[in-house]
Amino acid sequence: MIRTGSVSKKITFEKEQREILNKILNIIGITKEKNTFTLYELSKTPEKIQQILDLKPEIAKFFSASGWNCFKKEDYNTDKEHIVLLRNILKTLDIKYISKGIRIKLDTDSHVNTQKYFILL
Repeated sequence: MIRTGSVSKKITFEKEQREILNKILNIIGITKEKNTFTLYELSKTPEKIQQILDLKPEIAKFFSASGWNCFKKEDYNTDKEHIVLLRNILKTLDIKYISKGIRIKLDTDSHVNTQKYFILL
């Protein structure tokens, strides 16, 4: 019996899935040498966020994403949808990551709380 669903897409579209992941990591600026980013840094570059969101049709085509909230709910609305996409892709491809709350001191002597992501490539 042939299984359908996530296993099938994971095997059938492994190359395409890796290409999408690499596109997103490139957008964010993740390399083997620099494997971290913060949500604060990313929020300061809306063009990067939009580039990630523009990949949704490709993601829907090559990943079993129908169960992901950002695809499942028609009225899904969050300002962190790009992170939801990245986290689901990492999970699908069995890539470990760590998310840690941090506090960043800004130039204005104020602070901002944010999440720092460590992607374990």
